[in-house]
Amino acid sequence: MADKYIGDALLTKTHIADENLAAMRFVKLVTATGAQPHVVYADAGEAACGATRDAYDSGRLADVVLVGTVWVTTSENVA
Repeated sequence: MADKYIGDALLTKTHIADENLAAMRFVKLVTATGAQPHVVYADAGEAACGATRDAYDSGRLADVVLVGTVWVTTSENVA
């Protein structure tokens, strides 16, 4: 499948989406004790672990770009 976004994803990791995730958004890891990490949106002021390239439904496996270049959409300016 051809890459539909301009970017260079050097390292991706798959996690479970804890909510519906849109494409090209910053995400962070959340974990319950002893559970596998899940991803949710990273809110303003929070550290993001990576970004999504595609949209994912809650409970589905989501590929998160950890290293590389990805276009992202934000609701505020990024400092």
